[in-house]
Amino acid sequence: MPRLKQLLKDASGRVAELEQQLRDVPRPEDVQHLREQVEQSETLDRENGNLRLRIAQLERLRLGAESDRVQRDGERAIAETLRATNQAFRQELDHLKTLVDQQVANPLRAFEEVYKHAERPVGQTTMPRSLGDLALRVRHRMAALPDGRARYYEAKVVATAIASLAGTRTILLEGLSGTGKTSLPVAIAEALGATCEVIEVQSQWRDRGDLVGAYNPFHKRFYAQPFALALYKAGLPGFRERPFFIILDELNLSHVEHYFADVLSLMERDRRDHRLRLVDDPEALARAPFTEGLVQDPRFGLSLAIPPNVWFIGTANRDESTRPISDKVYDRALMIELNRRADSFPAEPQFELLDPVGASQLEDLFKNAPVPTVAELKPVMDYLDTVVGELEDRFRITRTNRFDKQWKRFMPVYLAAHPGTASPGGRGKCLAEAMDHFLATKLLRSLKERFDPNLEDMLVELRDKSLPAVWDEAAWGPFKATQSHALLAAQLRNRTGR
Repeated sequence: MPRLKQLLKDASGRVAELEQQLRDVPRPEDVQHLREQVEQSETLDRENGNLRLRIAQLERLRLGAESDRVQRDGERAIAETLRATNQAFRQELDHLKTLVDQQVANPLRAFEEVYKHAERPVGQTTMPRSLGDLALRVRHRMAALPDGRARYYEAKVVATAIASLAGTRTILLEGLSGTGKTSLPVAIAEALGATCEVIEVQSQWRDRGDLVGAYNPFHKRFYAQPFALALYKAGLPGFRERPFFIILDELNLSHVEHYFADVLSLMERDRRDHRLRLVDDPEALARAPFTEGLVQDPRFGLSLAIPPNVWFIGTANRDESTRPISDKVYDRALMIELNRRADSFPAEPQFELLDPVGASQLEDLFKNAPVPTVAELKPVMDYLDTVVGELEDRFRITRTNRFDKQWKRFMPVYLAAHPGTASPGGRGKCLAEAMDHFLATKLLRSLKERFDPNLEDMLVELRDKSLPAVWDEAAWGPFKATQSHALLAAQLRNRTGR
């Protein structure tokens, strides 16, 4: 019985459990609802996946759009830069076209620039009282130049320089470096109120084009060198009334007779023919809007005149970098030799003032310089004849027509400018000094390049016998103090050491 009760109890518990399970079994409508929810969930999962894919696609599109925007902004900035650069290039091209048009339209533009911008001298020129007063004032004025530019020269050197201006338009200054070769004409120009242009000669100069310039038929333009512009400037109003020095500094760095030959030849002609041809292209001449100060000739085209107020002054060093100067150049020029610096001296204030001197006034002073009398000239000319006779017999060296012409112009001005003529017997000594300078620089100088047989013995005889005999007889002082003796002695030292 107890077992039966236990079985009944177990059966009742099982029945209750089954009833509970039965109660837990979903109803068909719940099952259907669940099925619908599962299907809906699956649908949402699928849609969610699709949305994620779409979001990823949209993100990629967004990033692509952003990249495109950045690229477009960069391209826009590049385009703006290119546009600005293009505009700048166009403006530069237009400017260059304008310059080219101007240059082609005006083959003489360089001369026009000088005409427009050259600063003309101001003030009136005056006539000095005399050549002696002029030389004295020039010497003291050079010694009184301010700002460390004072220059000191012996009275003889100043007189020689002024007389050389009277003797020729081409002057050579030779000597050791540092002796004031370039400073001398610059200081004289400043003292006279003259204009001075320094042209630096280059070792590669070969012909006229390097000195003057050349016309380029392709560019239709004349490319002027500083020398041509200086010549042009010398002929402009304001400049042509005053002396104008064109200094060829270190002119023997190249062969002078190569690049300066045309100028030397022109200076031998009539003054009306003193002009350098620049342009003979009819097309360029017809188009040239500017020809002020230039010479037009149907036969020769456009030329540059060499004004009468111009002097060419060359400085020459003596070293291994320089070229020898030919006899052709020496024959046409007058030479001043500077081998040492002069001692300084106090400039006297009463002589420092010197009003600007006009070119024509300077020429009048030269022309009116008193000529020595026949009696004064006779001993000097006898000495000249003796020296020339010796040189002709021994070396076939003689004086030329240019020698006589330059001597006649040089000699009276030297006497008038030299202060030594005021002392007793000084006039004769100064005249002999002038002749000694001429003989040494014009004739005896040419012995430097000679290699004749027995040359050394002949030089010794000239130095110690022939020339001193005549010189001492005239009582002009010791021959050893002359420039001729110094030149002959130097040549003998260089050749033989004697």
